[in-house]
Amino acid sequence: MDAKTNLTKKYILNLEALKPGDIILEHGYKPHSLAIMKITSSHYSHAMLYEGSTIIEATSSGGVFSKVPNRFAVVNQNDLKVLRLEKEISPQDMENITIRARTLIGSSYDKSEAVKAGRKKKPAQKKSNGQFCSRLVAQCYNKAGIKLVESINYCSPADLEKSPLLSEVENAVKEASEAELAHALAPSIHTQHLKSSVEWVKSAKKILKKSGVEAETINDIYSATLNLRNPKVDKLILKEIKASGHYDFYLEDKKVNPFRYDVTKFAEKIGNNIDAIDAEIYKEISIVKVQSTNLSNVKEYYKTYPSCLMAAEIDLYTGILNITNERLKIIIEHCDNNNLTPELLTTALSMINYIDNL
Repeated sequence: MDAKTNLTKKYILNLEALKPGDIILEHGYKPHSLAIMKITSSHYSHAMLYEGSTIIEATSSGGVFSKVPNRFAVVNQNDLKVLRLEKEISPQDMENITIRARTLIGSSYDKSEAVKAGRKKKPAQKKSNGQFCSRLVAQCYNKAGIKLVESINYCSPADLEKSPLLSEVENAVKEASEAELAHALAPSIHTQHLKSSVEWVKSAKKILKKSGVEAETINDIYSATLNLRNPKVDKLILKEIKASGHYDFYLEDKKVNPFRYDVTKFAEKIGNNIDAIDAEIYKEISIVKVQSTNLSNVKEYYKTYPSCLMAAEIDLYTGILNITNERLKIIIEHCDNNNLTPELLTTALSMINYIDNL
């Protein structure tokens, strides 16, 4: 169906049908997307990896960063396709895949390498550690010993779609309700956060390069500061991060979604919709899992080298967990007031207890 004739219908990912490690293919309408699809004889020009709470992707505009899965919509239902391993793997192997995706955040996009992926004859070895969408996905799976495609470093979305190890996930794409579409297309604090992250990562890489260190990912940047133990470098990087607004982004949620911080407003917005309440709890649980891991890591970094940069990172992740706790307590209060028992209620209570005792 022609996209121009179907502008009133929008489709989104069905998050209830997704599992960690799912591969999301997307059909693009921009000139470069159309060129990719023509060269590779595919309906899809982009590949992403669902980490379990967020999507990790590599784009030409920002490199490797996360994307909120319910914050975008497509024109036609077949503009998105979700693939999953046909054979189930161990939780440890899946964790290896998703952890690898997170550790690649901050990597640069390499357009010249991406172009080579569309050629029939693939290069024998990659020439850079830069990323592009399908390389990211293939390399993450390779971390668990799973070779999805013949060429891990030079593959296309079309190659992933043809992988004999993958099959399509049914009901993974659904038509958006009016409310879901409004949420998907509404301005998001995450868009600005992505821009600020790209800015400070680029600046930090330049700062480290002047000290003779090549950093590719955000993890590389932090590791480099530990190895250099140079207070001047730490302060310069910290200055760039603060200037970008990176340390304050999570506070914007109070302005954008005030209902999450006031039980009366929460009741007006969500009411007794159990599914909606579970969705809110699930979102918060995902945040706690990721950010508590981040907090633990930076605390270890701080023990090794108590820099001003790591101290600021500790404050950031502590702040994110505390504001998440605020939201969870509003949900619990609403459930108590209305005698509601969503499926994830017990987990929400345990998360509150966990954060309170950090």
